[in-house]
Amino acid sequence: MEEVYLSNELIPSARKRKILELIEHGPSTGEISVTLHEAGGDEFKHIDPSWTYDYATDPQQIEAVIETIERLIANGFAGGHRYGTATIKVSRRAR
Repeated sequence: MEEVYLSNELIPSARKRKILELIEHGPSTGEISVTLHEAGGDEFKHIDPSWTYDYATDPQQIEAVIETIERLIANGFAGGHRYGTATIKVSRRAR
């Protein structure tokens, strides 16, 4: 399993790039999960569902998954929301 932590201080394009790098270094067929972490606290929110991808066959799918994840993270970081970091995990998809 590969994972990356993303701060709310990163600009969206940097977050997207880090998610893509994570996918590139992970399994070619995998599953991505996202967890938002409270800024300065111990609470977290796991976002369901997880997303599956097949890196070798469909670049547009990867782009769509990254866009969706970035949008959810941005919403969690925006305005009065309490989340300050996100953990993105990539694991091999079970068959």
